[in-house]
Amino acid sequence: MIHPFEEAWKNKVLQGIIALSGMVLFTSNFTYMNTIEILSIATVLIGVILIDFVGYISDISRGTKRVIFGITLIAVMMIFILSNLGLIGGIFGVVGLWFLLDGITIHQYGTSTAVDSYVATAEREEAMLRLQLLNRVYQHLRKSPEPQSITTLASELDLTESRVQAALNYLESKNQIEKINDQYRAIPPKWGMVTPVVLFGLWIVKSIISPFRRILRNNLNSF
Repeated sequence: MIHPFEEAWKNKVLQGIIALSGMVLFTSNFTYMNTIEILSIATVLIGVILIDFVGYISDISRGTKRVIFGITLIAVMMIFILSNLGLIGGIFGVVGLWFLLDGITIHQYGTSTAVDSYVATAEREEAMLRLQLLNRVYQHLRKSPEPQSITTLASELDLTESRVQAALNYLESKNQIEKINDQYRAIPPKWGMVTPVVLFGLWIVKSIISPFRRILRNNLNSF
């Protein structure tokens, strides 16, 4: 039986409130941060707590979370502007407006690209497990001198064949592996050692333009 205190401690809203209180007490007493800096950080934390609170009492969508966070950053922008720190406020404002637009377009049109069915799951733990599984399968194939079958991979990785098959299907759809008869081998990264950096950069660009792509795509479809 889980103790009530232990159950309460797992509550993200309570964790957020404790973190917010601790941050305000620490920064106000043990750092040289001024009131504006403390207030701006506190505002962001309040926004995060609000997202967790709304998610705790109801099932909110990804779009709603982004709208709330965008409004939070815009509030931080106002704090800096009222403190004659327009440049810093402008940065927060641009980012906040992006989150706001992204959330609104998600509500209006849905995500710009369908979430991959392999990782699309309501359970965060399962999604993380699947992502870890993808990495295990791919790294194993990279280290293998010869192509591997599903049965061999399942045996060597101590996984079920169905999980291995699902991971292989996903990796093949992303052109990270190729199928040779009934076996699979890894395709070397296109950009070598800098591949993670390149992919991260592409992800940033794709994320930035995603709300505008939603608007453009759906307006074109309306004709």
